[in-house]
Amino acid sequence: EHTEEEAKKELEKFFLQSRPKDAADGIVRGLKTAGTSIAMGLGNILASSVAGYQSGGSLGLAKGIGTGILGGAAIAVGGTVCGVTQIGRGVVNTPAAMRGRREQKIWDQELGQWVDIDLCSLEAQVIAEESDDEPSSPSASSPSGETVKETEYYDLLKVQSTASAADIKKAYYREARIHHPDKNPGDAEAKVKFQKLSDAYQVLSDAQARKKYDRDGKDGLQEHNVRMDPVVFFSLLFGSGRFGEWIGELHLAMQTDQFAKAFSRDEAPDEQAATDAFMGDGEVKVKRKQLRREVRCACHLRDTIDRFVNQRDEVGFEEAMRLEASQLAACQFGPELLCTLADIYQSRSEIYLADELVGRYSLTKRVAAMKHSNLTWKHKFHLVQNVAGVVVRAKKVRDAAAAAEALAVRGDAGGDEGSTPGCTDAKDPATGAAGKAAATPSSSSTAEAPSNAPSASSTSAPSASGSAAATGASTGDGSKATAGAASATGMGGAATGGASGSDSGDAKEPVGPKNPKTEGSCEPSEEDKEKQRKATEDALDEALPAILQTVWAAVVLDIDGTIKEAGRKLFKDKSVPWQIRVRRAQAVQRLSEIFREEGIKATSAQGDSAMTFRNAEAAKAMLQEALMGSVVEKK
Repeated sequence: EHTEEEAKKELEKFFLQSRPKDAADGIVRGLKTAGTSIAMGLGNILASSVAGYQSGGSLGLAKGIGTGILGGAAIAVGGTVCGVTQIGRGVVNTPAAMRGRREQKIWDQELGQWVDIDLCSLEAQVIAEESDDEPSSPSASSPSGETVKETEYYDLLKVQSTASAADIKKAYYREARIHHPDKNPGDAEAKVKFQKLSDAYQVLSDAQARKKYDRDGKDGLQEHNVRMDPVVFFSLLFGSGRFGEWIGELHLAMQTDQFAKAFSRDEAPDEQAATDAFMGDGEVKVKRKQLRREVRCACHLRDTIDRFVNQRDEVGFEEAMRLEASQLAACQFGPELLCTLADIYQSRSEIYLADELVGRYSLTKRVAAMKHSNLTWKHKFHLVQNVAGVVVRAKKVRDAAAAAEALAVRGDAGGDEGSTPGCTDAKDPATGAAGKAAATPSSSSTAEAPSNAPSASSTSAPSASGSAAATGASTGDGSKATAGAASATGMGGAATGGASGSDSGDAKEPVGPKNPKTEGSCEPSEEDKEKQRKATEDALDEALPAILQTVWAAVVLDIDGTIKEAGRKLFKDKSVPWQIRVRRAQAVQRLSEIFREEGIKATSAQGDSAMTFRNAEAAKAMLQEALMGSVVEKK
């Protein structure tokens, strides 16, 4: 009975979460479901046909096709019915969607309904959930108040040894913002302090590592491996640490960090086990962290523009924001992030102001919505374009690596005794002698040809004895004959025969020059190996800027989606009257103008140094610096 009740709840949850919000959403979901089912039906026909042929030949193929058609048709029909149902559900839900939008509500896909936004309540909920991702352990908060062996890590974060996991996390982000390298350019001490803070947080945020540290101090953490902190890595690579309050923790960093945790928790870690763990509990945690990220960004934006909205100090607000923007522009990728934020802020504020002041169905609102859609599609197109470029460059890297591997295999085979295809100067398997060219007497006596006699070269395969066959060619009157030059394997010697009818004698064997790099061995030279290694490295270096450009495009698309949702929560916050929400939109619009002006100014000042990952050497240096800064000791 309990199992049936749980199954019923899961079915209801699925029904709500798959509910389309309106007709347009229903059409998209319906077509997607129908298209997927048709593709699965065709795949079933193909799989049944192949399986039938393998088991029963032609008769099995016929049976397999019939079975596949029946099964595939059932799948396709079932999926199509579900798709049509989704379209119908969307049409039915359209009136509710129109009311929800008119009342400034937001669609909650988890609940399957339109809900009011109360930003203050969401903020309190986020604060209450801040420690959810931290492992629960008695040592994680030290409730017993036992004396710890040393307090260096606690002192770095400026917390007590009895601090909770949530307090430690808050302290780390507070101190990291102060000592972040982007905020202290050229300050070596700040960089060292930032690394120490990262090391301390890695220990104190892990329950087992903190327990060892409390009991034995740093000496108890000597046996460890190293790991990369994804959050710190992306923070150093793209300067997102300094923008942390504005854009939050990048979704890519969340996913990488969660996957790394899933991998490390497995007793016998492997890629499949880590993937299964991530796709289960890990994916839910990432969604929850993303929601908290959106709420934090909305709250930060609300607090930042309060000077404009409630205090009505527009001059002071502009001065403070210009100072903040100039500091943000000084960090790595600061100008690009400023311009990205400016575009998104402007589009979201324009949509809300047009909706509230002009009209929901007005042309102004439609134009504003179209501008934001174009911006989002532009970001998506850049991502797809960069992914395509990475695929092309990855193929070049793979081809270069394959050529290097083939060269190495050839070198390994070079030490074997006997003849190897493609090798030069191989020993004759019958005689053991080197395969030099030797003249073979013809049926008539041959004599040495004059040095000025014309010769014709012809390529001949080596005979069983390893000698080259000489071919005589006579002229029309029979007075002259020229022996064809035969190519000899290994030494390039040629045997030539003189005119027929002369005195018999031994044919001379001219010996060609020897190649010291290839004589007697199939193994490629070190110079060849080095050239191939260099070609592989060059291909990888050429691909590196494109890879970073692709990651940057994914980051921009992520920021677009996050700020879009944060803006909705800020502008549709029912905890304040509509007049305050309008003031918020006007403040954000002014903020977008300031960010754009400062971003363009910083880009002009940087000149060629802007977007430095387009240069291979600069991209490599940036990547190495981010990797070194994000590698911490895994206790």
